[in-house]
Amino acid sequence: MKQPFFNLHWLMLFSSIALVLLIVLQAGCGQGSELPVSPERGEAMKSAPQASHEIGRRASRVADAQGKFMQGDFLAAIEILEELRSVESIPGIDSADSDFALGEIYFANGEAAKAVAAFDRVIAVRPGLKPRLWQRGLALFYADRYEDVIDQLESHQTFNTQDVENSVWHLLCKAKLSSLEEARKDMIEITHDSRMAMPEIYELFAGRGTVEQVMKIADASADASTIYHALLYVGLFHEMVGDRKKSQAAIEAAIRKNPFGPTVFMGNVSHMHAKARGFEVIDKSEK
Repeated sequence: MKQPFFNLHWLMLFSSIALVLLIVLQAGCGQGSELPVSPERGEAMKSAPQASHEIGRRASRVADAQGKFMQGDFLAAIEILEELRSVESIPGIDSADSDFALGEIYFANGEAAKAVAAFDRVIAVRPGLKPRLWQRGLALFYADRYEDVIDQLESHQTFNTQDVENSVWHLLCKAKLSSLEEARKDMIEITHDSRMAMPEIYELFAGRGTVEQVMKIADASADASTIYHALLYVGLFHEMVGDRKKSQAAIEAAIRKNPFGPTVFMGNVSHMHAKARGFEVIDKSEK
């Protein structure tokens, strides 16, 4: 899936900072004013310094967790982020930043249901972020919640209208709930995804292209990311049409070719798929 232009971690952090700044400004504007102060506003004004400190502490701890994550110590990263969840809430502060990171790390650790729960908590406190959370859709897929995947991806479609991958995962879920023939009738139309091999991947799933066409374009690109995505989607295609052997071969090839390491969500999809389907998980990657 396309990575968001503006990283969600930073978006959530900056929005928390903005809330605290607003509280501080309101507190300043209230000085010398004869307007009555509501109890809620009064509590927010009192908590502004504490909230400012807590934002800094949380950002530091999330950074610590990301550091552990990048080192491959998933359990240590999860422990840090779960600890943040236990902190008493302060006006203007929520757990969206840590829960988003937690969802990504749980997914990397092969725990789809826990990843979904973390992403659900993000939406609970910041519902406006739902259209951006394609990661939640993929976690839901591996939690076997296909109707919920469809809902999430249709929401994402309003934010990112030209993403072949969104259309493909949507189709995969529709096919599981009905039939491939029926699912293709409702396939989300994509006409302007300019990423290498994505038009060919779209045609493959739509029933108008071939695996050979996808891999020819990907191999000719000599781009590691393009080749990885091509192998991943070829594996998903073979599963969709019922060829487990070919699906396993392509997914394991994607794992070997994965150029992203353990900290990029899409790079972890091949590992998650292999685990979910009982394929052999190969740790060595070809760079």
